[in-house]
Amino acid sequence: MYPELQQFEQIQQDYESQIEQLKDRQKQLQKEKAEASRQYNKTLSKVVYEGDSDSAVELAERKKASNEIEQELKDTRENIEQLQESKKERLQNLVSSLKEGRDREFGAADKHMKTKKDDLLRFRAEYLMLIQQLYDIRKYAQNVDTAFKKTVKPLTHDYEYDSQALPAVNLHNPFGEEDALGILETEVQMVYKTGELPDWAKDYTRE
Repeated sequence: MYPELQQFEQIQQDYESQIEQLKDRQKQLQKEKAEASRQYNKTLSKVVYEGDSDSAVELAERKKASNEIEQELKDTRENIEQLQESKKERLQNLVSSLKEGRDREFGAADKHMKTKKDDLLRFRAEYLMLIQQLYDIRKYAQNVDTAFKKTVKPLTHDYEYDSQALPAVNLHNPFGEEDALGILETEVQMVYKTGELPDWAKDYTRE
């Protein structure tokens, strides 16, 4: 995550945390308001139907308490709306720097990718050179065997059909008797698309 995006998400998270706290308080106030209304109506019934003078004083106190809850609830709603507007405005002001950061990081990634493509081409050449060396080794062994038979042929026929050859090197057959030593297209696609190395390659990356 690049710095501008990290800052953006941190600011967004801070706002959302504050808004969430206010929403929790709003829910609590709504419960308190419901309870205050219930108590007010209960006291009102005493005043109206029983003519209880003490309840009349209590009724005024409950009305006042209910109004205070209602006012705090109203203030809380307004604070939530203000924070939501402030959050939107603040984040909108960060969009340009967010884009600049994206373009910068994307440009750096593009440059890095070009370097890796050059590395890949170099490793490809080295890979082909290793295969060329395998050819040279096999060719040398064949020449040794041919020279031997040519040298002893005037002396004996015992080795006329006694040819030797180095074992073939499995480059691309994933189901061969030996594990393939060459680069398999299936492995290339797996790493390129998933970023996961095959298990055998992980053993070399730990060195």
